[in-house]
Amino acid sequence: MVSGSELHPRPSASEPAAADLQVLRSERQLELLRNRAVIATGCSFTVSDPGRPDNPLVWVNPSFTRLTGYGVEEATGRNCRFLQGSNTDRQAVERIGRALEEGRASTEVLLNYRKDGSAFWNEVWISPVHDDAGRLVNFVGVQTDVTERVTVEHERRLAQPLGCARQAILQARAQPGRGHHVDLASHPDHGGTVVVLHLQADQRSVLAHVGGAGCGGIGGRGSR
Repeated sequence: MVSGSELHPRPSASEPAAADLQVLRSERQLELLRNRAVIATGCSFTVSDPGRPDNPLVWVNPSFTRLTGYGVEEATGRNCRFLQGSNTDRQAVERIGRALEEGRASTEVLLNYRKDGSAFWNEVWISPVHDDAGRLVNFVGVQTDVTERVTVEHERRLAQPLGCARQAILQARAQPGRGHHVDLASHPDHGGTVVVLHLQADQRSVLAHVGGAGCGGIGGRGSR
């Protein structure tokens, strides 16, 4: 007589249970989905290997090639500094270098150059990747073209001196009987553009310094 256990033998310890197989399938599907998303996304992704000399790129997604004009074979095997040029901020590059040496994340906005030589403002986000033992194995980079944003910010800063000039003129008009004229020029001693209002009646000059935060106030300067 054959027992029921012989008709339906239990799986050995070496054979994965059906639930375990389902978990493995789900994890593989999720990994495949993540890989497809990174490839299909409009964001530029790169992966570098700090274990190799000069931390070269080992993988780039199609968005990187569209953004920079460099193909996969042209980009991989090289340090990403090939995107830099003569006008790239060296201090920002040094900050990224220190972060990489220390194995920490970093974010900078850099002037980079495409393969055809055209420039673009690149917001670079770099993050370290560690294995299960905590060892640094890769750096993941995300590059975003922020040229339009940087251009708008630059135009807004350039427009600030005109606002300062209007403010100076209004102050002068509030003092009837005094002739005045306004100079709008670059002033190297003050790190930017200045608006100088000359109040001719008493030989005083009022200077408005245009800094990063606006006019920075108007104060008297000059001698009688």
